Amino acid sequence: MIRMIPLTGRATRRLMVTAGLLVVTACSPQPQPIAYGDDACETCLMGIADERWGSEIVTRTGKVHTFDSVECMVAYLLHDAEPEDVHSVWVTDFAAPPTLIPVAEAFFLRSDNLKSPMGLGLTAFGEGSIRSRAVLDSFGGDLLSWAQVIEHVRSDWPEGGPHPKPRMSRALP
Repeated sequence: MIRMIPLTGRATRRLMVTAGLLVVTACSPQPQPIAYGDDACETCLMGIADERWGSEIVTRTGKVHTFDSVECMVAYLLHDAEPEDVHSVWVTDFAAPPTLIPVAEAFFLRSDNLKSPMGLGLTAFGEGSIRSRAVLDSFGGDLLSWAQVIEHVRSDWPEGGPHPKPRMSRALP
């Protein structure tokens, strides 16, 4: 026989708050691990093979778009994504693959010594994983902000990538 223990007002409130937090957390759109070797890039349609450069866009409804490189993800943001549908943007920390980190917690390197899958040489690093000076000393190149990454892709791929398809251009901040 199961004996029910009555909850006091305070215990009931705690239980309700805890349950509410679990529901909010469970329903919040989250990135998913990229299935390297199985997933395909949303922009160039190539298989995603190198875990050092994968990236994702998560929509407000929880749909996850996967990409083989930062440049393909930015091209998608510029030409295919509806800005109001984007919940979060994630990049792989090159120093700790296949760890995905929010784009706001990354710094970027454009270097000819790091050949990203689509050739623009854009690589993301987690702010806490390695110091930017060490990255520059190791690989050379230029440190870029997220806004500079967007401009770099916009100027190098005005049509949306190396294999452009018919698209509508979108404005990004």
